[in-house]
Amino acid sequence: NPHPDFTYSLNLTASYKNFDVLAYFNGVQGNDLYEATRYFTDFASFPGARSTRLLNEWSPSNPTSKVPSVYNGASEIEYESSSYYVQSGSYLRMKNLQIGYTLPSKVFNSKLGISKMRFYVSATNIFTITKYTGLDPEVSQETETFSALGVDLGVYPSPRQFLLGLSVGF
Repeated sequence: NPHPDFTYSLNLTASYKNFDVLAYFNGVQGNDLYEATRYFTDFASFPGARSTRLLNEWSPSNPTSKVPSVYNGASEIEYESSSYYVQSGSYLRMKNLQIGYTLPSKVFNSKLGISKMRFYVSATNIFTITKYTGLDPEVSQETETFSALGVDLGVYPSPRQFLLGLSVGF
């Protein structure tokens, strides 16, 4: 089920003297994701690198492994959908953090007309807490012709970004 039991967020703001901090967290709980990329990393019949998960594949000497046994002569039916591809999609992500400093108004020259100046540093997608092993538990695969809610086909994950800024009031 790709639909979470609940979605949550937390927005925190604080200030002390001329410093201010804003932190935004979001997450979901209770959904499942289908990590379709495992087909290509673990079971694809074309040559290439394989996932390190296969180092723990099932064998008579490793009967408790959750990773299916892989062999080159496998038929397509052995690569069909199974619970091996399904994982918990629950996560908590620190989506944004911003730290700022506002200069005291007494440092401005009134000839310039500046009434306020604030310097800040901001970062997005700082960390994600999840057990999901795919690229990003916040998957979105919908286009005009294709809808695969909860299916991870390897779309590039949300990037981490850093920003330095200046806000000036006149």
